[in-house]
Amino acid sequence: MDRGRRSKIKELMEGEMMEDMKESFEESERRSFEEMERYREELKAEFMKVVNEHPEAIANFQDYYKYLFTFTTEIDGKRWAFSVGGHADEIYKFNVQPIMLVKEILNVLDLEDVLK
Repeated sequence: MDRGRRSKIKELMEGEMMEDMKESFEESERRSFEEMERYREELKAEFMKVVNEHPEAIANFQDYYKYLFTFTTEIDGKRWAFSVGGHADEIYKFNVQPIMLVKEILNVLDLEDVLK
């Protein structure tokens, strides 16, 4: 087999291997994203359950960034951070206070994200 032909075969094999690696990486990335989204949804559901069990829970305002208000609260010894809002037309209807009831916040703005 001459060098040119060997080189072409090597090129084709490397191209196929790269394509396989790329597909494998994309599949892994997609699965990781789906798992992360599932975890976020489970965390939101857990947070909402805890909030419903403790309607007197108080939240402290922490931050505002790109139409999101972030608050922190501690319920049953667990510290939570949650973001609400996300839309310019919604947040201007909301009167932010340094300390608020979690239920009050969630009655006005949509829950966007939760961290525990």
